[in-house]
Amino acid sequence: MLDSIIETTGRRVRLGIELMDWNRLRFFVAVYRHRTLAGASRELNSNPPTVSRQLAALEHELKSRLFLRTPRGYLPTDVADALIDVAMQMESSALELERRAGGADTSLSGVVRVGTSDVLGTGYVIPAIASVRRAYPEIRIEVDIASAFSRLAQRENDIVVRNVRPEQASAIVRRLPGLTTALYASPAYLANFETPRDIGDLIAHEFVALVAGDGIRWFPPLHALRPRLRVPGVQVNSILALVASLQGAVGIGELPAYIGDAIADLVRVLPDVESGYDVWLGTHADFHRTARVRAVVDMIVQQFQGGKLVR
Repeated sequence: MLDSIIETTGRRVRLGIELMDWNRLRFFVAVYRHRTLAGASRELNSNPPTVSRQLAALEHELKSRLFLRTPRGYLPTDVADALIDVAMQMESSALELERRAGGADTSLSGVVRVGTSDVLGTGYVIPAIASVRRAYPEIRIEVDIASAFSRLAQRENDIVVRNVRPEQASAIVRRLPGLTTALYASPAYLANFETPRDIGDLIAHEFVALVAGDGIRWFPPLHALRPRLRVPGVQVNSILALVASLQGAVGIGELPAYIGDAIADLVRVLPDVESGYDVWLGTHADFHRTARVRAVVDMIVQQFQGGKLVR
């Protein structure tokens, strides 16, 4: 039997690797990675009670406590720290087997996981998915709307569509048409403040800002004015909240043109001033030619290429 003898503080845990159930180990790896049952269950497409049961079964099998349950989450013990490298090697091997088998799949059926943002998902990815479902009803699609960039390597998603270029070495990356953005406000707000005639006039106005992981997203044409602009009186982390704030006459804010132009009670501020951002599509190299993934990728690309408000 192939054994891994793992040194820990004051003791040794003897792990018979080929007798371990990978199904249980993957729950351990996910909890170690996320530190919460909820995060692990999202990664594994499971639920917290199932994750908890599998983790408890593994601890019973090992006769060792792997995590301390605290208000801050699941904190790994010394035993967990000693096991994680071996478990992640097993995860890598299992995923490699899955990728090689999946890469040869030519059937237009099964699950495809797509990670994207609310902006790109609402305007482009969801309409593309509707087209996929009509054309290939045996393909089931799971959409992950998240602010953080999803990982392809751990197969959290088969496809990602983001405004950040995927950097994983295993990713096949394609640049899509970028998204146009502009400044918007409600007529009620502009009735209370003088309507700006040029960018310099914006110094006297209130702003609503969208906050991403790296801070406030400023409308690029305003960068030179930033030292003179007011600190945004309202900061939000979702497009829905941004739209609601603008409709509530709170201030001026940047929206994707396909959203702002479609809302009757919002108008463009400085209509000739536009900006935008790049959009990237990534797939894992081993799944790039899988028939069901290829079908979804093609529909997403067509949706972006046919969009009216891209740059």
